[in-house]
Amino acid sequence: MASTLPLADSFNDPAFNFDESDEDVDSLGGASVPPPRRFLDPIHDYVELEPRVTPFVDTRQFQRLRYLKQLGVAYLVFPGGAHNSSALAILVSHTSLGRWQPELKITDRDVFCVQLAGLMHDLGHGPFSHVFDNEFIARVRPDRKWCHEEGSEMMFDALIKENPHIPISQDEINFVKDLIRGRPRLTSGEKPFLFQIVANAENGLDVDKLDYLDRDAYQCGIRNRVTTSRIMDNCRVVNGKTTIAFPYKDHFNIYMVYHSRYALHKQVYNHKTGKAIEYMVVDALIEADRVLKFSEMIDNPDDYVNLTDDILLQIERSKDPELEKARKILERLRKRRLYRVVDFKVVPSAYRDAWENRLTADSIVEEAMAVAPSEAKSVGLNKDDIIVDFSALHMGMKDRNPMDCVMFYSKHAPNKASFIRQDEGFNILPEFFQEVQIKIFTREESKKLIIQKAYRSLISKLPDVNIPSITNDDEIEHTPSFSASSLPPSFNPNSSFESSTSAGQSDASLAVPSTPPNRPRSLGVSPQASVTGSGPGFPSGFSAAGSPTGSVTSTSHYIPGQGRTFSRHGSRSFSAKEQNQFMTLPESPGTVKKNKNKRARGEESDGDMSMDGTDGRSLSRTRQRIE
Repeated sequence: MASTLPLADSFNDPAFNFDESDEDVDSLGGASVPPPRRFLDPIHDYVELEPRVTPFVDTRQFQRLRYLKQLGVAYLVFPGGAHNSSALAILVSHTSLGRWQPELKITDRDVFCVQLAGLMHDLGHGPFSHVFDNEFIARVRPDRKWCHEEGSEMMFDALIKENPHIPISQDEINFVKDLIRGRPRLTSGEKPFLFQIVANAENGLDVDKLDYLDRDAYQCGIRNRVTTSRIMDNCRVVNGKTTIAFPYKDHFNIYMVYHSRYALHKQVYNHKTGKAIEYMVVDALIEADRVLKFSEMIDNPDDYVNLTDDILLQIERSKDPELEKARKILERLRKRRLYRVVDFKVVPSAYRDAWENRLTADSIVEEAMAVAPSEAKSVGLNKDDIIVDFSALHMGMKDRNPMDCVMFYSKHAPNKASFIRQDEGFNILPEFFQEVQIKIFTREESKKLIIQKAYRSLISKLPDVNIPSITNDDEIEHTPSFSASSLPPSFNPNSSFESSTSAGQSDASLAVPSTPPNRPRSLGVSPQASVTGSGPGFPSGFSAAGSPTGSVTSTSHYIPGQGRTFSRHGSRSFSAKEQNQFMTLPESPGTVKKNKNKRARGEESDGDMSMDGTDGRSLSRTRQRIE
């Protein structure tokens, strides 16, 4: 029988000797080199922490990120969204560029600085993420133009000063700071494409965005996730080693990345309940700032390193009578007595400039005193009861189509890239790439009705108000209409049709597509129809340039009164009756044939509905391709 050693003595056995001086351990210059630290990430699987960046992780400045939630207060709406801002997974910085393109001459220094910039780029985030700099600091210190990137540089400098044993040169420090900002400021002569990896100012496709879009959707349970790993794995540096381009075959995946950004802002980051909670947290911080001076900590890294999400607990635990008002707000938050949404509206971005200075808490109070003075006085309405929130939602490049900023290469010419034309990639794209959400909140639920009445009265008097009020009423059936001045240039302002609003008002004008020639277009430029016709599918007096037979080529059809667009690419001539059926969704029983009989027999149906032409042919809206 084999002999066994007591547990206490087993570690003295030579087989358990882990002395770092062992001859099998690699060495460099006589110093032992530890193996990479590995950890399991839910998005990227196993990720390695290279030995040279490990000392930067094991510092107070970096470990502080473990106490900051990446999505701020979103976890109070999406319980899974409680992940912290520890950016270890950003180390997946896809340095495969050097492996597949040795001509780039990417050095170990380049890899180290890019990875370190990815780790350090969020060091400056304050409590509750962007709520701190965009809302709190902006209100308590409006003259201090501060952003978290500035905070990241401050904290990075403090980390280096506090840890002199970490080997890094001043040149590398400056390079890391420039990589965080996404542009050369303190350095020169660096490889241009390296500035597009951590913070890509050209088109926003960087490892930071690709990581947080995937991670936030996963944590919050959003189903429309886009797998982003292959995007950076397949990118190449082209055009004289200056630009990162992507394979043409991935163009739709890249579009979906931009769409995912918009979707997350719509569903998570700007969730109405989440925004209400954000305003409650900001109000509590403003009240507490008079005593605890949070806003002054952004200038002192020794204080800022201790500023985390725990500040709410610090306020709640305090017995200071001067913090009583802040504690009351947080008590409401814990008991779910939240600020309430009064109304909301979505408008084109052009309306923000026209409305933002006119639609304020003061103007709503004034309107309330004008339309219902007795009611406003009876509830004691004042401007502090009202919050007006303007939030811009876009795909990453504001009003621009982000795909116009991305370069693609072909596998047949991998070192040359160009921008994609729309007819090479898409024919169905949104008309607008940015919208503005207007949300009205109240701090006192008892005053909700009078605020709503005043708000709706006020917006009816604002300039260019041709958009029906879209409230949080699920029964609203009407699509918003826009005035001619708010529509893109591709619409013809001389053609219009009449529609009715939900309030029974009329004269909302909506332009009808004009007729440009059929030609290749850049992404984002709407294709338009070339049709003529008359009948129930067309507005009174409708006339757009086109042949008498209504020849249609590469078109995107706006359906009057339906608020939707569908596209066809090809060429075919239609009779006047076919045009009516093609341009509108017919509602007459004689023109719609349900496939009930086929479904009853278990056969495959031809589509949800079909439309008969004058020659008896069936034009299936969902299955038959228009040639």
